[in-house]
Amino acid sequence: MSTTENETRLRTDDNGDAELDAVNRLRKSAEVVWSYTPFGEKDAINLTPSRARSYLVTPTKTGKQPSDKELTTFLQICKIRRLNPWVRDAFLLGYDTGTGAKFDVIIAYQALAKRAEAHEQYDGMSCGVIVVRDGETHEMDGAFVLDTDNLVGAWATVFRKDRTIPTTHKINRSAYDKQRAVWATDPAGMLVKCAKAGAMREAFPNDLGGMYTEDEPNMGEIEEHPQDKFRMDLEDLESELVKCTTRAQVYNYIRQVDDIEDAEDRRTAHVMCSAAMAALSDPVVADDGEIVDNEPADKLHIKVLAAELIKCETIGDANACRDVFIDQSTLEDSKEFINHAADKRIEEIKAQRGENSNVT
Repeated sequence: MSTTENETRLRTDDNGDAELDAVNRLRKSAEVVWSYTPFGEKDAINLTPSRARSYLVTPTKTGKQPSDKELTTFLQICKIRRLNPWVRDAFLLGYDTGTGAKFDVIIAYQALAKRAEAHEQYDGMSCGVIVVRDGETHEMDGAFVLDTDNLVGAWATVFRKDRTIPTTHKINRSAYDKQRAVWATDPAGMLVKCAKAGAMREAFPNDLGGMYTEDEPNMGEIEEHPQDKFRMDLEDLESELVKCTTRAQVYNYIRQVDDIEDAEDRRTAHVMCSAAMAALSDPVVADDGEIVDNEPADKLHIKVLAAELIKCETIGDANACRDVFIDQSTLEDSKEFINHAADKRIEEIKAQRGENSNVT
């Protein structure tokens, strides 16, 4: 009996009940391997839930560990963002709340910096502190402050070669400084670091959007955390996909994914569906019994690309969409199709703007 058949039997066995179903799902989760090449590196890495739980997770103060769903979210984000948790590009941080343990995906400042500096349009950055001195507010360069200065915030400006107006990000000390750890001894340096992270996110939203550093406060305290909706969508989808025993059932969820408004969330959901599709081997059959498609999962995966690309309104969005789908593709002809479709959409975007339609 194959692994898939055995899992299906365990899930439906009258004598197996909830306990066997839980064991089955844990076994299936343990077999999943996230394999990819991190940004800026040459060698691929392999991540599994068990390794992540043992080495890459910071539990809460009371020792609470993340759920399997939270681990799946963390690993999926690392793969899509090409983050290397082994060098602390990212980690899963837990903390206790009044409603139970909560875990946030934390991104290291170095992960943002190396992506910004590697971007072809990056043209440098300036930064400094905001102080009140002699009753007047000054924006100073760097993180040096006098003992008599009242440190109230920080600023950072990122320059891009393709923009005439730079991106400036300013932050208020009261929203960030909780007088803990390094903040208690070097508030100026920490504020500047956070301002730089915010400026890079705003300057390169397609590459850094939603990536928050460990030194920044819980975004839920000052604004809605951009990963909250993502986490809920992913958890809901994962809980449904694990119940699917046929590709037809997964195919129905691919159609529903199009209703997700946020582009990044939607693409990640498509990737989850693609992984679920790849784990099954039966043909996709419509409700009337007609075979919709019996192609390999990789072929089915790229069929959602056209629906994604048509929603892209900028060249950056089209290229981001291209990267996500190529990263999940294993066949060379599929990658050629993805590149062709993305180039075609970019030509359409340029044509709408009246620009030169030749893709470079």
